[in-house]
Amino acid sequence: MVKVSIIVPVYNVEKYLAKCLDSLVSQSLKEIEIILVNDGSTDNSKKIIKSYQKKYPNLIQSIEIPNGGVGNARNVGLRKAKGEYIGFVDSDDYVDQDMYLKMYQQAKKNHSDVVTCGYYTVTGNTLKEKRTEKVDGFDESVVENPDIIVKSTVFCWAHIYKRDFLFKNHIEFTSHKVFEDLLFVYKTYRWANKISKVFEPLYFYVTRDDGTSLTQGFSKKYFAFFDVASLLIEYYGDAIPKEYLTYIFLKHIFARFNTKVTWKELPIKKEFVDESFSLLNSFDSQWHHNFYFKNTHFYYYWKSYWLLKPQIHGKRK
Repeated sequence: MVKVSIIVPVYNVEKYLAKCLDSLVSQSLKEIEIILVNDGSTDNSKKIIKSYQKKYPNLIQSIEIPNGGVGNARNVGLRKAKGEYIGFVDSDDYVDQDMYLKMYQQAKKNHSDVVTCGYYTVTGNTLKEKRTEKVDGFDESVVENPDIIVKSTVFCWAHIYKRDFLFKNHIEFTSHKVFEDLLFVYKTYRWANKISKVFEPLYFYVTRDDGTSLTQGFSKKYFAFFDVASLLIEYYGDAIPKEYLTYIFLKHIFARFNTKVTWKELPIKKEFVDESFSLLNSFDSQWHHNFYFKNTHFYYYWKSYWLLKPQIHGKRK
């Protein structure tokens, strides 16, 4: 029996792919399958995939598709997966050799639909531990304990998901090419019977300075957030107190507000800031009293501050 299917979308990552695959083929959990979805790569990624598939034919399967984005590639892998649980890995990242053993054991111990874990960010040779503090409130559902939303991470790769649970609730990635992780993870949280956590950093998230990061530059792609916010409001309804959805919105809006911009990008930034405050004011007029807002450094909520801040600290071109 395949205990965990690991789905890896691949697109032009020849520099990183071998390290990613080495970490997967050496997993201490042996009952796994690795599904590589080559999303129309034009570099040597295809060649690397073939060499690993030849070396590990019983472990790795590959799928070739035209380029359609990471969400589509994950969906293709999801439909091929046979594992009891599903995990996702980005092909420029890598994982601890015990990641899927520890997460699978936690899932079985607590009969959980979803398990999350801590992770590292990797910048050059520097590791920074993220989201591994030991806190109460897991091994429940979000409806029973909405604080799970605050104590978890939105990245789909820091989780495993019960396959039958995903298919029963028709959960897959949408066509949003930005924030697809956010929507997928919070949708699983809405319907999961239990969400558990392994309080160790098991995933290594590699930050790349090659123009692929969402935090570089400001463009219209960010406006996909407002469609995602509308869907989250629809999914959750009155299942949890409103302030938890407000927390989600504030968290992701302010992350975008902090993005460095050029002078040329300033009109787009202004439009995003205006629409953000419109969403907040219409959804929750008390948003500036939200626990997230009050317990972070985001005390300045005037539009002019968030327009001037990136000009003071950002790039001028």
